Amino acid sequence: MLGMSAVQKHMHAVENILSGLKAKQSFTKDEINFFLNGIDAARTLLSGQEVNFDYEILNAPLAAKVEKTDVPPVAPQQIQQPKIKSAGRAILVDDEPDILEALSTMLEIAGMESTSFTDATEALKACKKSPPDVILTDLKMPKMTGLEFLKEVRKFNPDIPVIIVSGFITTETLLEAIQAGIFSAIEKPFNQTALTNNVLAANRQHKVYKLFRQGLHLLMYQFPDLDDYLKKNGKEDIAETARTEINSLLAQWKTLNTVQK
Repeated sequence: MLGMSAVQKHMHAVENILSGLKAKQSFTKDEINFFLNGIDAARTLLSGQEVNFDYEILNAPLAAKVEKTDVPPVAPQQIQQPKIKSAGRAILVDDEPDILEALSTMLEIAGMESTSFTDATEALKACKKSPPDVILTDLKMPKMTGLEFLKEVRKFNPDIPVIIVSGFITTETLLEAIQAGIFSAIEKPFNQTALTNNVLAANRQHKVYKLFRQGLHLLMYQFPDLDDYLKKNGKEDIAETARTEINSLLAQWKTLNTVQK
């Protein structure tokens, strides 16, 4: 008890001295050393030994000198953190908030933004207003099931990769989901690495698909001028080959964009 009493008295004295320095919002090297030495002294007292600790080392003249030479610290709000560009944006749909929080955290670590919905009908409105790069949805939900949600999304956007994350994946529902055009299906409880890899792969596929679509549209916009140029320069065979290839791409594009009823 004597040792504990001495420690309490010592730490109270150290705390009183340091409390007078708090207004400065920073510590000098001498003040930091004082605090660390104070802790070492407390350890010595706890072991039952005596210490000769100098409580007057931070005297008034020294404190005044420190105040004149110290550089004011930078306020935390003045330090701007660099903004990290998002890898993509996902919409998460599940009637369990805990699952949504876990998914959101995983995607944030992977560098993706996400918006969560416990109501599939609200998620559907968000998808129509601003299509995401990836959708993750549960299957068994009130109001609208995951399959119903998927089919509704496909009616206005066949491109968005949809990943099913559910604990109720049967062979029948999986086949139906595949026919509706899912990217993949993951069972709960899910593995963080596997889920993250799936989402990032779906995100990459969607970005490549968008680039292809933009390139095809640009090609179609410029082809009439190219076709006319080739004909005028006696390159009708090249023009015909290009026309055939573009028509083939368009046919494949229409097949990919066919909505499955």
